[in-house]
Order: sequence, then structure tokens, then C-alpha cells
Amino acid sequence: MSSYAEPELEVPYKSINSTPLHPIKLPTPISPSSRLPPLPPAAARRQDQEASKIIPGYILSTHIIPAALPRTKCQTAPTPTFAFSDTHRKAKIVAAAESLRSARAVGSEVYDNDWPSEPLWVVVNRFTAERLASQTDSIIRNGITMIFMHANGFHKETWEESIKALFLHSILLENTIEEIWLLDAVNHGDSAILNEGKLGAIFNWKDNSRDLLQFMQYFLPDLPGSRLPVHLNSISDEISRKRVEGGFTHRRVVAVGHSLGGCCTCMAALHAPKLFSDVILVDPVILPPYQREAFEAGALPLAATVGRRVNWPTREDALKSLLQSTFFRKWDSKVLRAYVDYAMTEAGPDAGIRLKTSGYQEAATFAEPSLPGEVWELLPTLDDRIELRWIMSGKADDPDDDPAMADRLWQRQTTVWRRKTRVSNVKMKGSGHLIPQTVPNALDLEPILLQDIMSQRATYYEEELDDADDLAEVGLNLAIGNYGQGGLYDDGRLLLVPRIDEATFIAMQQHVAQQVALAQIPDVVKRFIVQFHQAIVNNNLPEITACYENGWNRLTEQFYPKTEWPEAEVIAPLVNDNAVFLILYRELYYRHIYSRLTPNVDDRFHSYENSCELFNYLLNSDGPVALALPDQWLWDIIDEFIYQFQSFSVWRSKPKLKNEDELSMLAAEAETAGGSQLWSCYSVLNVLYSLVQKSRINEYLNGTRQGLSEVELLEVAGEYGSKPLYRMLGYFSLIGLLRVHVLLGDFTLALKVMDNIELNQKAFFTRVTACHVATYYYVGFSYMALRRYNDAIRTFVSILNFIGRMRQYHTRSYQYDQINKTAERMYALFAICNCLSPSKLDEQILNNAKERYSDQISKMSQPFTSTYSAANPTTPITPSSPKEKPSPASEALAAYSELFLFACPKFITANAPPYGDADALAAYIAEPPEEPASRHLSLFLDDIRARAEVPTLRSYLKLYTSLDASKLAGFLEKDEEELVQLMMVMKAASRSISRMNNEGTLLDGQVITTSDLDFVINENMVHVVESVMNRKYGGWFIRNTEHAQRVYDALKASPLPITKGSKEGGTAPEESRAPAEPKARTTGQPWTGTGRRVEFAT
Repeated sequence: MSSYAEPELEVPYKSINSTPLHPIKLPTPISPSSRLPPLPPAAARRQDQEASKIIPGYILSTHIIPAALPRTKCQTAPTPTFAFSDTHRKAKIVAAAESLRSARAVGSEVYDNDWPSEPLWVVVNRFTAERLASQTDSIIRNGITMIFMHANGFHKETWEESIKALFLHSILLENTIEEIWLLDAVNHGDSAILNEGKLGAIFNWKDNSRDLLQFMQYFLPDLPGSRLPVHLNSISDEISRKRVEGGFTHRRVVAVGHSLGGCCTCMAALHAPKLFSDVILVDPVILPPYQREAFEAGALPLAATVGRRVNWPTREDALKSLLQSTFFRKWDSKVLRAYVDYAMTEAGPDAGIRLKTSGYQEAATFAEPSLPGEVWELLPTLDDRIELRWIMSGKADDPDDDPAMADRLWQRQTTVWRRKTRVSNVKMKGSGHLIPQTVPNALDLEPILLQDIMSQRATYYEEELDDADDLAEVGLNLAIGNYGQGGLYDDGRLLLVPRIDEATFIAMQQHVAQQVALAQIPDVVKRFIVQFHQAIVNNNLPEITACYENGWNRLTEQFYPKTEWPEAEVIAPLVNDNAVFLILYRELYYRHIYSRLTPNVDDRFHSYENSCELFNYLLNSDGPVALALPDQWLWDIIDEFIYQFQSFSVWRSKPKLKNEDELSMLAAEAETAGGSQLWSCYSVLNVLYSLVQKSRINEYLNGTRQGLSEVELLEVAGEYGSKPLYRMLGYFSLIGLLRVHVLLGDFTLALKVMDNIELNQKAFFTRVTACHVATYYYVGFSYMALRRYNDAIRTFVSILNFIGRMRQYHTRSYQYDQINKTAERMYALFAICNCLSPSKLDEQILNNAKERYSDQISKMSQPFTSTYSAANPTTPITPSSPKEKPSPASEALAAYSELFLFACPKFITANAPPYGDADALAAYIAEPPEEPASRHLSLFLDDIRARAEVPTLRSYLKLYTSLDASKLAGFLEKDEEELVQLMMVMKAASRSISRMNNEGTLLDGQVITTSDLDFVINENMVHVVESVMNRKYGGWFIRNTEHAQRVYDALKASPLPITKGSKEGGTAPEESRAPAEPKARTTGQPWTGTGRRVEFAT
């Protein structure tokens, strides 16, 4: 938002003889004989029925206090009424307006200690933070107390929408603001009901300021959050005097006033500045003296206000009537609804409703002539300790658009810059004077409140730093002087004083460093952390999901794309050192380091410690923990736990790359009692199997398959498994076990742990796309490693089709890149499996694979002899000479190796190098074992070589239906015995175990023929049978139909072609065109089509 610039010139003005506020008489203590009014019925009902529903996290209570005494003396009389049926109505209204103006001018500043004879009352609403009820010591933190003062003609409830918007945009404030108080002026809102018949023709704005001061001096409790009676008890005069002189002990008061309320609030702050920490003025009626005459001459519509409509049959009729007015149509709908609900009251039996504040009293308030100018003149004297913020109207403030507004623009500039220090202003572009009523969501209260919080902390940090610097300069052994006795020496003798030990000093330094680091965190990040913490504490699952999936990633991109998030110890004060939240925060913190940065050895060790803390909390608490997390986060916890284990295992297996510090830390860890448990296979598997056992997820899935009812399933799941948190953690642990066993190379056990999980679109893992994709990837790879290529192809086709259909939705996911990378790897694995076991299961997936890996597929599909061997199958196989043509075998094996190493998981070894034995470690480094990926590739290529000549044999068999064995052996240049062996290899290669109709577990299956070619050998004849597979034309027709539609749309959108001649000179009449002479046809020249060239109009 923009602001008003400081004016270059100051306009001279004639000083006003301002008078100070009249002293406030000590309130009379409440006694049993006191005559105390009850709450208005509507206010009492609202307090009982909606106390905790109005502002989330806060509880409403309504209270009554006496107005300040004495008050400006005036004659009291019943409020006059002006019936529409009265023929002299207009004249009476004008007369009443003039009497108000003259009464205020004549009776200014007249006080009588015995007046009024009957007390006036002020009704206040209090919103107290719910957390204070259970955190009685939190008040010592000096939280914020906000006090709101309304404008003329309004009511205290008009602020509620602005307060809701403030908390909606800043959760940090919700955790810092402890109380909110809203006051009704004596002739407004609920106060006007209690004071009916006792109000006069004068409303002195200074009395309104005195009412605010009396509330703060005598009735605002010392401690926020305490239970209070309807009628607040006053404090002693001595305590009140201490407040005025030194301020509050446990509160930082931020006062907000609009229009009338802004002027009165500022006057109160001028009179008793120690009571205020900050003052926020929302377009206040504070005017330079040179505008006083215009103000008094009729700038305020007294007559129109006196005669305004105040009665309606019902509230709905009132709302419809107000909406017909251009004045009220500009209001926010919720604020207008609050005006109808709370600014009006029942007028009596069968009398409909009326405004609580009569037009006469509203006009009496408008008649104030002096205070706006007095406050303007006194602004430079406002205590420099108070932060002052102006929120001003920005409507029609461009004098170029409206020259008549130049004076108003100048007035705003000179007003907001009247006080030069600790001041700021914001211009609400396009809004008029009624900012809280028209744009409550844009009311800019947040910056000054956050500035107040941060400035207090910064002051504290500066003091801490100064102390720490002083200590650092003089050294650890310098004693702290006895300041009560004047220093280190007394009468020439050295005093013995206590010394700071080194541990205390280091702790102090760490504390100060943490506070400084906290101050450097951007405010938006602090607000997010507090909001995230509050959502977790409240188990607000939608809010947690929004923070986790959107807020965290958005702020990461904005502030921490290449740096660490703040450490948990730094942000701990923001979340009240909540241990559970800090564990979850560290989980995200280390995940960010592993994914965006390079973890160091400390990160690897500490991430394991945090994982242990998290799982110990979940598994070893007394009963299930009361924690709600979204499924996506639960999956990510398991997935990241395994990824960090995998990353550590790979890092640990390369001792040659370690520095001395890393080697010493790993050696120390290896020498611990019982051996190192740091990211060991045993500890990881123990966590996963413990979660499975604790949640009884296998029993739950069995019950689901058997069709048990929900009640029966909960009984089967037990105490832990009946909770969604444990159920989903157990479920995701099964998939985590699948991944771990694949990484360790035990593919049979990997599929075995999935016995109770069905691969279909109704499975739990489909709730989380990343889990869905990972499950199919590891199951598909396990099938491929077990030579069940047909099952692997079916698995990859299923998930790749899913990713293709849902790609447009994945682009909005923060895990889109990871999903996309996994899809590319699965296309590579599909290409390998399809070359080894050709299938026409899905042509679209096959075409996609060919688009990505056409060169590799071509090389893998060509036949080669099995006599080829390579020394190191894991390296790309290249010819020895650039001129030497690569052999089919080298090209095929190189293609298989390339795709396998690209697409396979990052296998790990279960055993760590011998870091605890220097000699053994040196031998290990000298002769390192084979890499796990190399071992798996070697086994895979051995199978490829065994079936190397099968494609050649297959190509010959496809040419015949029957063939003499000797003739076939001649084709292959083999004897008959070698031919029989080769044909048995082909027979074995065309047989595989495969699941039938997805029945049974993932390991179950039947032996099937995977080739479209079969043969039998009868005596010396080979009989060949080839099965014909029906081609699926659905996809072909869809693709070509879409292509035809695109061509048609392009032609339809193109302009009509016109000939060159018509473009240049128009179209000649038919009869006037000269017949074109036929050109001689030439032969022997290629046709170029130039004779049919046309140009399109542009």
C-alpha cells in the first residue's frame, strides 16, 4: 500500500488554547447496596450462546463499568422524536439541530462534581485467548492487549470483522494478542440502552477520552485471562497512580480508534502516555485549526442526522431498507449484517426495532467543535516511546482528478506528519472514511503489531548482546562487580565476588546467538511456523495439510531454495518449546537438507537421532498419541526415513572419500557397545516391522478382504490400529519394507511382505500419488529381477497409464519432478522387459518407450551370439578401435547395461566397512568389494547372454510351420546336439510364472507361455505353431480421430484463399474476363505445383 509523503512546507496556523482533560474522580467501589444495571438482554444472550464462536481461539464476555465522573454539565431530557406524520417535522428537526449546536457552544467545559446525579454506564466486550485458561504463567511474557474505540453512529461490534481478518492473515498475532477490549461510548450501542433517559444535549469528546482512561486506570485487570464479573471491580487509587506513572506490568496496550474514537484515543494517549505502547488511528477526526471554521459552519449534517430514520418493522426490513441507500451499499456485507444485529434493539411490544443510538444523540456527538483541532496541535508532544500509525482514506486524493480535493490532500499530509518521530502512515487506496465498514479485510493493523513484537525482542537481544560482548572482552575469569556496593573495591580492599564458570558463559552465548538468529528470520516465516504449530496442537487436519503441502514448499522456494531452514532450537521460542512439533519440524528440516543441499556428517547423524525420537514417541508412549497428520506427510516420513538410510549406506560404503573427521566419527560409532546401530539395517527394519506389528495392519487388511464390518475391523486393529495415524503408518511401513528388501536384493521377501496389499485402484496407497508410483516401481522391478517379465510389463503399463492420465494434476504437486523421474525409469525398465518378453499389452506405452529409448530398443532387439563376454559388464561396451564396427553383442549389452543402471534402484550393502579396525579398513580401501549395482547387473547380463541366440532361432522358426532339424542346424551353423540345447533355452525363456487375473498374492502365479511362438520336436522334425494376437484398434482410431479434428479446426480457423490477381485489383466481372490462353504442356520436367500456388489474405 502507498502512503502520504511528508509535506515540504508547513502552513502557519493560529494556536488554540487547548485545555487538559478534567481529573477523573475515584470510582465508588461496588457494595451490596449498589444499584447496578443488568446486561442488555441481547448482549447477555450473545455471551451465553456465541462466546467461543465469534473470533476463533477467543472467548467473549461482556462487562459494565461506570463512566468517568464528573462529566460536562448539561440539561438532561428524553430524546426527542420526530414522527413522519407530523406536519411540522422538518421545522422541529432544524430547531433541534440548532439547539444542539448552541448548547455545545454555550456549555463548553463546565464540570460539577455532583453532576450527573445518576451514574452513566459503559458496556465493554472482552475477547480472551483460550490458551490463557491453561497457561497461567504465559502472561508474564507481556502479551498484547488491544482496545478498540468506534466512530460516531456505530457500535463496538463493528470491529469484529476487522479483527477476524487480522487473525486470518497473521497467526503469530493470534498467539501474541492475549486480550481484546471493545468499548461502547455512553450514548452508543449497549451503553445507550443502559443510559436511556439520562443523556443530555452535550456529548463532550473529552469525556469519551476520560471514559477510556478510567477504564485503563481503574478497571483493566492486572493479569490477562482472569475470570471477571459482569460489573468490573475498580482498583485502588494508589495502583492507578502507579499505572499512570509507570505503565502496565503485564500488558502492552495497543489502542485503535476510528474517526471519533481515533481523536479520543489520541487525546487519552497525550494525557497518560505510559498506559499506551502503540496507537493506531483509522482516519481519525483530527483537523488543523485552519479547518475549524469549515467544521463548525455546517460541514457536519446535524439536521439530516437528527431526522434520520431509526425505526423498522423487522431486522430484515431494516436490512432491505439500508441496502437501498448508496451509503450502506458500499459496506462489507458482514459488517452491515452486524450493524443490523447489534446497532439495533427491540423498540417494544409490536413496535418493531430501532437504533440503539438515536439520531439526536448522533447529532449531539457531531456538534463537538474543539477537540479535533486541539489534538492536531498537541500531536508533536506525544511521548516518543509510543509508536503512532495512521491508516488514512485514499479516496479521491488526486488533485489532478478533482482540484477541489487539493485542500483535503494537504490536510491529510500535514496531519499524518504533524508528529515526526516513530510515525508511519498507510493510504487505503480507493476507500473512503468508513474503512472498518467498507474494507475490514484490508485494514492494515498487522505491521505495527508485528513491529511492536519484534522491536521489543530486538531491544532484549541488544541488551543480551551487550552483556555478552562485555563478558567476552574481559574474559571468563573476570568476576561480576558487586553493583550494590559500588564496584570491585571497597576501602582499598579487593572484594571477593562470584565468578562465571565456562559452561554458564557458553550457555549464555548460545542463548544470545539463538535470539539473534530468531530476529533474522523473515516475519512471514515466523507467522507460518506459529500457524503450523497451532494447527498441529489443535489437530486441525485441513490446516496442517495446507501448511505442509503448500506453505512449507512456497516459503522454501521464496526464502530457502539453497540454504537451510532455521534450526529447531532457533524457532523453539515461537512454539513454546513444544517437543512434538520440534521433532516434526526437524523431520522437515533434515528432509530439506537431503533434497536441496548436501548433508554433512553431522546432518546424517542428527537426522538418525531425530528419527529415533519420532518413532520412540509413536511406539513407546503410554497408549496411542493424540496426533493427526495427513496421509501425504505420513508417507513422506516413512519414505524419507528409508531414503536417508539408503543415502547413509551409500555414503558409508566409500571410505576412500572420507576425511579424517568423518573417519574418526565413524570409527567411534563402530566401537560402541553392541556395534553401531546408526542407520543399520537392523534398526531400520526394526522400526518398520514394529509399526506393522503395533498397527496390526496385516490383520486389518485381512479383515477388509473378508468383508468385515467397520466395528469388527476396529476390534481386529486393536487400540493402535484403530487410529488413522497408526493404521496409515503401518500400511506405509509395508511398502517401506518392500523398498528396503529391494535395496538389499531380496526380491522374493520384498514381494512377500506385500501379501495383504492388492495392486488395484481401491488400495490405500492410491491416496498418495508418490506412494502409488513407488509401490508399482518396486513391485515391477522385483518381478523383473525374478525373471517374471510378463508380470513386470503388466505392472509398469498399469502405473504408466495412470501417470499419463493424471499428468495434468501432477504438475500442481510439489512432488511432480520426482514422479516424472520415476516414470522415466519405469519406461526404461518396460523397454528391457519388452525386449526380453515381447508383448502387445499396450501399444501406447510401447510407442512412448520407443520415443524415449528407440536407439537402445533397436540394439537390444538385434540377435547376437552368446560367445561374447566383457571384462566389466557395468561399463559401456565400446569397440577397441574407432574404425572398428561395433559388434551386435557389444551394442546390445551396452544398451541393456545403460538402461539397467539408469533405471534400477540404488542398491546398498548390508555390511559397513570395518571403520573400527584400521588395518582391515586399509585392506578394504585397497581392494574394495564389487558395487551392489554391479553385482546385480552382472547377474542380469548373465541371463541375457544365456538367451542371446534365442531371437535368431525365433526368426527362423517364424518362417516355417515345419522344418527338418538338420536343416535348421545348418542355418544356425550348429550341430544337432547344440541345436537341441538352444531350443530348450528358447522353450525355458518362453515360459514364466505369472499372476492370473490378479488372483492370490504377488508371489503367486501359474506357468504360462509368454511367446507367440511354440514348437514341438517329433523325431527329426520341428513343428512350429504361431498364435495370432488380435490387434487393439481403439487407441489407433482415437489418435487418428483427434488428428483429423485438429486438421479440421485449423482449416476452419484459417482465412479463405484468394488469388493474386483478385488481391491486387479485385475480381473482374465474369463477362469481362479475357479467356486465358492454354499453355503448352511440357514433358520430361517434374511437376512443382507452382501453377496452383495461392496466397492467403492477412
